[in-house]
Amino acid sequence: MSYHCWTVDGFGFCVDDIHTDGRSLMWLIGTNNELMSRIREAVDEELTADNIMEVIGDFESDEGIVGLAAVLQFLLKDEHNLYFCCCADFDGRVYLLFEPRYPWALGTAEERNLTEEYLRELLQAYIRTLTDQELLIYYYSVENGG
Repeated sequence: MSYHCWTVDGFGFCVDDIHTDGRSLMWLIGTNNELMSRIREAVDEELTADNIMEVIGDFESDEGIVGLAAVLQFLLKDEHNLYFCCCADFDGRVYLLFEPRYPWALGTAEERNLTEEYLRELLQAYIRTLTDQELLIYYYSVENGG
């Protein structure tokens, strides 16, 4: 039997630090018709501000992360053509990170023209939509294993 550890490095924030209400989340999801349709397909009940936090628990990212991180990852990819990795640390805390890439691996014009300031402002805009609290947007090295 073996145990493997991995690390995901990137610029972003811990999604679990966001404490939001259903109304703010419903508004954010409602700004993207495709996302709203996908979430509605994943559940059998009507979406309301009262049940949205529970309902998005069934919405899954490409990496198998569910919930708010998956929603934010989808919005950033769909609306800004930027891929953010959803990952969890040993304690199960979920992060949304923009991983460093080699210059020749930057596929989109958006990625090639990125600056730290732009990413910080973009992430802060999404965070401010969901909560009034300040979150640390920084370089993280998230470790996990299995």
